[in-house]
Amino acid sequence: MGDAVGDGGAREQDASRVAGDLDQPFRMLVEGLPIGVMLVDTRGEIEYVNPRCAEYLGRELHGSLEGPEAEAVVHPEDVERAMGAWLAARSGDQPFEVEGLRLRRHDGAYRSHLARGFPLRDRSSRVTHWALCGIDLHRAHDAAAEARESELLYKDAFLAMLGHELRNPLGPIRNAAQILGMTGTLDATGSRSVAIIDRQVGHLARIVDDLLDVSRIVAGRLELARERTDLAEVVRETVEAHRAELDAASLRLQADLAGGSLMVNGDRKRLAQVVDSLLDNARKFTPPGGSVTVRLLPRGEEAAVLTVADTGIGMDAELLQRAFGVFSQGDRSLERTSGGLGLGLALVKGLVDLHGGEVRATSAGPRKGAQVVVELPLDRSRARPGDGGTTAAGGQRLRVLVVEDNVDAAESLQTLLRIAGHEVQTALSGPSGLAVAERFRPEVVLCDIGLPGMDGYAVARALRAAPATASVHLVALTGYGQDEDRRRGRDAGFDDYLTKPADFRTLQRVMLRKPVP
Repeated sequence: MGDAVGDGGAREQDASRVAGDLDQPFRMLVEGLPIGVMLVDTRGEIEYVNPRCAEYLGRELHGSLEGPEAEAVVHPEDVERAMGAWLAARSGDQPFEVEGLRLRRHDGAYRSHLARGFPLRDRSSRVTHWALCGIDLHRAHDAAAEARESELLYKDAFLAMLGHELRNPLGPIRNAAQILGMTGTLDATGSRSVAIIDRQVGHLARIVDDLLDVSRIVAGRLELARERTDLAEVVRETVEAHRAELDAASLRLQADLAGGSLMVNGDRKRLAQVVDSLLDNARKFTPPGGSVTVRLLPRGEEAAVLTVADTGIGMDAELLQRAFGVFSQGDRSLERTSGGLGLGLALVKGLVDLHGGEVRATSAGPRKGAQVVVELPLDRSRARPGDGGTTAAGGQRLRVLVVEDNVDAAESLQTLLRIAGHEVQTALSGPSGLAVAERFRPEVVLCDIGLPGMDGYAVARALRAAPATASVHLVALTGYGQDEDRRRGRDAGFDDYLTKPADFRTLQRVMLRKPVP
């Protein structure tokens, strides 16, 4: 670089002098910045580089911005663009910016930078130096991605804990309501009150589940347990489960379902959730006296077409465009008569997309009803042995052990099970549950996960390891409902995994080893 470089010792003294001339707070700031900063004089001679710049390059940089050493740092294809910006800025004493400038790192790799230059002036406004800085766009992108991932993990952890804390009190509330309903001692007013409590607990549980599921879908963390599934059977069972609720809302339910089977490759539970969300959505937005119609028909041999139509409040063109968005709601009035968080159709779309299907909504306009159409590809593969599901094992009366640290939940569940005719023992901790199991020899164990000291996973592993309880039917009954929780449950040895507040009819089916839609 000849005369432009000069004596190395003199150059280091110049750099020290220039850096020393900086105000101490400003110098501390520049030397502590996570971006590269360089100081050059008006001729482009490099007088100072901060530690970040030297670290990136692997050495101090001397010479001129227009010399061969600087050109060795800039990617050959970017040299002309960078020099043009620098010379234009210097001639007009104006700041400049070059985006996507590739600079050579100490290991030989080129990384994209956002390069900026600013003129520094003395008290008479004369330009004395230029400050140049380079922001490593790769590093900024990596940091942003890491921050997003950290935020997602934090949200997942928060939502998981929120779901757990909300489900736990709902469990004993539902148990107590179902106990009252099973005793046969209530008058008509009491029976209606119990039905209201049970329905509203179900609504709260659905809101919690929808919130968690939509969060997992958005984050790409929801996994399907696919198997050859009869969609017609799933729809029929889910429609029947909603019949009483629609009757209570004074809505007429009409079902036009294809005869026989319509087999799809899907997650039975999630498919039932799609139908459940569509029916719940129709119920919320249809005034008393209206109707809800469910149709399921094949479209040739390619797809099954499910339509849920209602005579409710309908949707305008603007709402139709965002109907499947998260937190999208049609009723934004202060009355909030329909309730909900606007998650139902977002959840439906997410689950249908995961199944490789399509979903769309149509409406003739406000107060003219709406319909949602779901298309799912049919599975034309041959049925495999065992596809018919499992059958009940044992008689109707079972020896059941409940392991639950919440006293209200344990006692109310014990009462429910005894009313249903089962022999029941309870334990309030993991170790005491193992001790009771050893002498009681239960056929079914209903075990919470969030137990103090020894959690439900450890209890399950210990039960599986003991010869006396190795084959027990082990059911998790918990407030933890994330996919990771379910995976850990399977790995620990649980046969089934239910989240609180479990409907007692569903619990009974699981205990008898019957498939649950």
